[in-house]
Amino acid sequence: MLRARHITWLALTGPLVALAVSAFVGAVDDGSGQEGRVVLRVVNWASQVEADWENLNLAEFNAEHPGIHAILDPLPHGAYNDKIIAAHAAGKMPDLLLLDHSVITPFAGHGMLHDLMTFQSRDPEPILLDDFYDLPLEMFRRDSRLYAIPKDFTPLVVYYNKRMFKELGVREPSIDNWTWEEFRQTAIRLTRDMNGDGRPDRYGLILDPSPVFWMPFVWQAGGAVCSPDGKRVLGFLNGDAAMKALRFYTNLQLKDGVAPSAVRQEVLGGDLFQTGKIGMMISGHWMIPLLLAAKSPNFNLDTIGIIGLPYPEPKKRANIILAAGWAIPARSKHPEESWQLLKWMVGRRAMQRRAKGMVAIMGRRSVAERMRDNNAFEPVFLDELQTIRVPEVIYGERWSFFERSCRQALEAVLIGAVELEPAFRRAARRIEEDAAW
Repeated sequence: MLRARHITWLALTGPLVALAVSAFVGAVDDGSGQEGRVVLRVVNWASQVEADWENLNLAEFNAEHPGIHAILDPLPHGAYNDKIIAAHAAGKMPDLLLLDHSVITPFAGHGMLHDLMTFQSRDPEPILLDDFYDLPLEMFRRDSRLYAIPKDFTPLVVYYNKRMFKELGVREPSIDNWTWEEFRQTAIRLTRDMNGDGRPDRYGLILDPSPVFWMPFVWQAGGAVCSPDGKRVLGFLNGDAAMKALRFYTNLQLKDGVAPSAVRQEVLGGDLFQTGKIGMMISGHWMIPLLLAAKSPNFNLDTIGIIGLPYPEPKKRANIILAAGWAIPARSKHPEESWQLLKWMVGRRAMQRRAKGMVAIMGRRSVAERMRDNNAFEPVFLDELQTIRVPEVIYGERWSFFERSCRQALEAVLIGAVELEPAFRRAARRIEEDAAW
């Protein structure tokens, strides 16, 4: 399952390495067991449902490659990147791993990944890269080198509760007039005080302070969060266009009152979208299986609505792309066998199995387009591909610092601790002044 994630670079030495690696690898196989077969360890951040799919993919691979035995060793979502870094430092890397696009530059820059083009160029049956969507594939390239092959990706969309819309007499949105103002007015109409205590107990939407969720609004306003090379932030992150977009975004809570504060969210409790306490939320493709797995009568294929992101005007639509891909660590003990496994994991059979779970758009165009008519959701995601762009800052090593600084600035604004402009001016200066930026 693809998620927005973070990376923290650590000085991993001595006891810290030992602790991190022991938590990561447990009992490390030397790759020679399984009756003489080469053992390959595959690492991802899969949920149990996804792990079941991948285990089926690996079982098929093992059956067709009798000299190799691939096993899945999923890691918890929270500390995924730090554990990979620790394993690299200790020389205990897996043979195939799933990486988010935001870590490709630092991982490759620290010599942690193989350039896959070295395998591709000498393989008599190379991967047909023309079948992969161009932009996700380019997200894993650095100059002529390719460090991962896209497994899947997603833009952002607006999920909405059809049942709540109907109950409150609010018209469902249409992408033809889904402007910022229509989005705002819809949220206002959904926000209600149902028990008469003077405070809403139903809200129009929920805001996420992480930059991946509001960066598309900045682009739509004609701005950018940093320079194209990711080196300059001051004047971009706090520029006029960014401030216009963030003012609209934060005013949904601070001025219009259509989004609950963090404190109010705690009071309301539970999953606010699934319990019908908010009518809309911005999220990615990964949310579909989570909603359907909730087994709530309020959520099924008929009661969940999905629409693209709102826009200031039709010619200014923009969306973000979040992608994950399979990579071969530079310290894999079996790189050639790992390449064969990677080819399998990005093959049509493996992707067709994953596609049934509706967790993301598959990296292969041929597989993804076959899903267009399978459910009401997929056309919305595929149509959003016309508006996607890559976040500028993923090419810098300091995405984690950038993400954390922006999130903290917006959280401070949302609790009323500081005004928007000074908060982001300080954040921009702090990011630029950071020695490792």
